[in-house]
Amino acid sequence: MSSNVIYRRLQIVNKSLIRGTCILGSQQFVTFLAAMTIHVAIGRNFGPETYGLFSLVSAILSIILLSFLMGIPHAVSKFTAETQGCAANILSKGFWSQMTLASGLGMVLFFLAPVIAFLLGDPRLAPLLRLASFAIPLTAGAFVFTNSLNGMRAFGRQAVGLGSLTVFKMFAILAFLIFGFGIDGVVLALPISAAAAFVLSGALCRKVTGNRRINVKKLFRFGAQICFAETLLTVWYYVGLVLLKYLGSDLADVGLFTAVEAITSAPESLFLPLFVALYPNVAYSLSIGAKQEVASHIRNSVYYAFLIMCPLVIGSGFIGKELMGVFYGEAYVRVSFAVAPLVAAVLFRSLFELLDTYIRASGKGALSIRIAAAVLITHTGLCFLLIPPFGLRGLVAAVVISAMIAFLMAGAYVRKVFKLRVNWISVSKIVVCSIIVFMPLYFSSLNGIWAILSTVPCLLVYPVLLILLGELERDDLNRIKGLAQQARFFKRSPSENGK
Repeated sequence: MSSNVIYRRLQIVNKSLIRGTCILGSQQFVTFLAAMTIHVAIGRNFGPETYGLFSLVSAILSIILLSFLMGIPHAVSKFTAETQGCAANILSKGFWSQMTLASGLGMVLFFLAPVIAFLLGDPRLAPLLRLASFAIPLTAGAFVFTNSLNGMRAFGRQAVGLGSLTVFKMFAILAFLIFGFGIDGVVLALPISAAAAFVLSGALCRKVTGNRRINVKKLFRFGAQICFAETLLTVWYYVGLVLLKYLGSDLADVGLFTAVEAITSAPESLFLPLFVALYPNVAYSLSIGAKQEVASHIRNSVYYAFLIMCPLVIGSGFIGKELMGVFYGEAYVRVSFAVAPLVAAVLFRSLFELLDTYIRASGKGALSIRIAAAVLITHTGLCFLLIPPFGLRGLVAAVVISAMIAFLMAGAYVRKVFKLRVNWISVSKIVVCSIIVFMPLYFSSLNGIWAILSTVPCLLVYPVLLILLGELERDDLNRIKGLAQQARFFKRSPSENGK
């Protein structure tokens, strides 16, 4: 393939990536607001203990949905991005395979609900898990539809499909809360909202074309690898919550941990649109041999992720108490110690997810599995070691340590393959600037919402300080220079490039 052809295709990919990130970013912002509304409404209405009961149901449901049932959708996205002439055929094969698997898992959860409730020591879980099991096949089907749209880079329609599940869930849960249906009504809202999202996502895929046949074995083999990796990662994300209850803590601690996780996950939502938009674009870029372009994306993505997240980690340490009190109430203030550590964990986890996106999109599913397995084993061991003596604090420590290990493992591979280097001077400047701009909060006597609002001028000073130190300016100039050099290379004729 000639350099001119690669350059033109990369221009299309870059425009698609920017457009997709912006569209999905808007969707993610709406989704985040809806999710926070759900958590705050349930947490304030029910208190830590009943909120903990709902959290366990959500965690078990998420482990099933985001592990066993994400392999096929990821495969649908990857192969649709690479061969769009097969899009309709890929969607059909993927959908019916997904629905068969999801229906079976839904039945397993329905019949094993009493056993799970017995193991976790709370019989109230059984009927709630049975209600939630009906959401599994409906949500799983919606996953296939939205990932098909992702593979075609139809990010506008995908954003509508992705956002609909959480928005429908928010309205259904609020309605049941208003009419006083209690925890049963809240859990019943899960399959109802999943049904609405399933119908809408299916309607968005009506115009998918491309009936050329595809190697089904290839599709399922890649899907199985991703399924295994997603299972390991999802269990890593949620097993701590379940182990917290299993290892002796009460439901109130489960509710407290869920509340602080909901608050600290806000920064992660900034990067989810980038991960979703990156996947098909990286898969396509690597398929046409544009490894240098992918390396540039990795370098810039990691840099800007750290640039954004570092001040949030520092600042959250000063206003953790105010965040928990304003959003959830006084009953949740005692878990404010976990805000800053968990934001740091989100930073490491976001960077890991970013690098893992490149690993998967390059077809290295087996490597993703090995990293996920190592992290899950480490995290589970830390939970068994730290939760019995330290309770909630032990779980927080396990989350932070395992997130750091995940980032370091993925980073070691990406650094070796793409020949990337860490600019420690830039890292030091970002850390120092983050500490300096938030130091006034240490001496401030503001409380409540005013303490939270006081972070706004700090965040505004942060980029100014970086510019004064020459960090942002130099980085921008280097990035523009690199893109210009790359553009000049691709604009040359093949003979000028020695071909």
